[in-house]
Amino acid sequence: MRPPAERNRGVQLPYPALNEKEIVEKLRKEIKRFYEKLDLALPKIYAIDSKGDDLLLMAKAYFKDTSHFLEKEDLVSAFEALNISWGYLDAGLRTRLLKLEDEKLKEWFTID
Repeated sequence: MRPPAERNRGVQLPYPALNEKEIVEKLRKEIKRFYEKLDLALPKIYAIDSKGDDLLLMAKAYFKDTSHFLEKEDLVSAFEALNISWGYLDAGLRTRLLKLEDEKLKEWFTID
C-alpha cells in the first residue's frame, strides 16, 4: 500500500486548505461557542435516577476538564473533553435518563 501522502496526491478538497494559524483560530472559536452553550445548559439539566446521576457527573467532570486543558493551551484536549461532555448529556437526554428544564435549549440536542 502506498503511503498516505502519495494516495492523496491530486485530490481536490471541497474547501480551501487552512494554515496552522487558521486552524488554531477556528478551533478556539468552536471551543468558545460550545463551551458557552454547555455553560448555559448544564445547570438546566437534571438526572431522573441514579443512572442519570452517573451520566451527569461524567458530563460535568469532562466540562471541568475543558477549563483545565484551556489553561494549559491544550486546545485539542479541550475540544475533545467538551465533545465528550456534550455526548454524555445528549445520550442522557435522548435515553430519558436526564431531563432538560429549559425547552428553548431542546434544539441543541438530538431529542424530541
